[in-house]
Amino acid sequence: NASSSDVADGGPLFLDILKNWREESEKTIIASQIISFYAKLFNNYKDHQTIQSSIDIMREHMFMKFFNSFNSSDTKKHDFEKLIDLQVNDLTVQRKAVSELCHVVEDLWPTSSQRKRKRSQIQFRGRRASK
Repeated sequence: NASSSDVADGGPLFLDILKNWREESEKTIIASQIISFYAKLFNNYKDHQTIQSSIDIMREHMFMKFFNSFNSSDTKKHDFEKLIDLQVNDLTVQRKAVSELCHVVEDLWPTSSQRKRKRSQIQFRGRRASK
């Protein structure tokens, strides 16, 4: 119950954190984490028929705001929802995640030589396309 006295204990969950993330790119990062939390929270209430329509409306509104903030496609929205729905305690999911870890890290944070190579490939393609 959100009106219980213990809700105020320890301060807010997200409001203080949001004050520290001011730049647009930073806000996108923290927003994705917060939205992921709320999606999992809403998922916990999926069997409560009395509040389900309200939860569906809030979830859809939240996703639309988030995805409209950086012009995402429906495919990206679906991908994000798919990530949210992954069950961390599922052993198969854990094994797949560990198996993919190195590739994920390389894709998200390429080394400087990979970045230079990609940049030169893009520049080369750009010059060829303009002729």
